[in-house]
Amino acid sequence: MSERRSGRPEVWAIVLAAGAGRRMETTTNKVFLHVGGRPILARTLESLQRAPIIDGIVLVTTDADRAPCQDLVAAEGDDKVRRIVVGGPTRHASEWSGLCALERDIEDGKIEVVLIHDAVRPFISATELAALVDTARVAGAAVPALPAGDRIVVVDDTGAVHGAGDDLWIAQTPQAFRASLVLEAHRRAAADGFVGADTSAVVERLGHPVPVVPGRPENIKITTPDDLLRAEIIVEALEAEPTTALGTLEVSS
Repeated sequence: MSERRSGRPEVWAIVLAAGAGRRMETTTNKVFLHVGGRPILARTLESLQRAPIIDGIVLVTTDADRAPCQDLVAAEGDDKVRRIVVGGPTRHASEWSGLCALERDIEDGKIEVVLIHDAVRPFISATELAALVDTARVAGAAVPALPAGDRIVVVDDTGAVHGAGDDLWIAQTPQAFRASLVLEAHRRAAADGFVGADTSAVVERLGHPVPVVPGRPENIKITTPDDLLRAEIIVEALEAEPTTALGTLEVSS
């Protein structure tokens, strides 16, 4: 069982698990696929459940997967998952569904920071979560990111390649935000019909800077069969050296 912190506004995570399995080439929601003998979603929720900085979790899923998600949460004993809601047809819509589930508590000042996390990134560490929350408390926002190792180009409508610059970073999740800020950003996006590629884009359009917190290579997003193989390597390394910090693992991209 988790221990609730008292005397200060809470930190909540919104876990997005409403995606399909198209790139994984499966009809099953990829969050239920197994890595190291356990569902990906179970590993992701466990990472958040064990992190002292996290007070509560909203799990966003599809209507069809709501019951299986409830069963998984009950079987795992994840008592920080206090709300399970149905998302929308896009990532942006699912983010909004998760925020709406927290809207009243955010407005009442009960929630200070909200993190938006991909359900298929199971290897987030408690240390990284704390760093993101600390930065969001001070700066209003924080995004984990890695310097792009390969050249990234932009292709125009004619198919021609243009250089996108050298100082490029690859954004990860969870992305952390002051709760009132991200709620207002999504409200304005809804009013303007704006759809962001990720939560950071929704906040950035308000003119609010989003600082980068160094990410970790092993914080992979499992979306393809190749990603599943990489995830198995990470799990094997962790089981071989259970006291090793996640941040010390090397995973080729």
